[in-house]
Amino acid sequence: FIDDPSRLDIMKLKSKAAAVHMEFMFARSMYETPDMIQQHMILTDVAGLVDEGLIRTTLGEDYGPINAANLRRAHAAIEGGRTIGKIVLTGFPELPGEENEVEAAIGKELAQLRSE
Repeated sequence: FIDDPSRLDIMKLKSKAAAVHMEFMFARSMYETPDMIQQHMILTDVAGLVDEGLIRTTLGEDYGPINAANLRRAHAAIEGGRTIGKIVLTGFPELPGEENEVEAAIGKELAQLRSE
């Protein structure tokens, strides 16, 4: 998980003998574990791999802020089946009135997708 879900009913997984394993990047530093230096070492190693070009982001394109036009553009690109990497939409409008407009636009898009 990136964001903590408000509820997670793991009992639904019981009959499937599924397991849930969580990793929290800051657990060592938050709880000051004896192996806390490991986090530093791992992040240093990963930074080196990035610097050497051995690993890179999966980001394909950043379409800008979340709005109806950019949602349509991203959806069309994904439906086209020719995208490489992740398409990212970043940030919600800061003005309270605009947030409702975005939520309404997203709701309309979802309703339209469900009816197709």
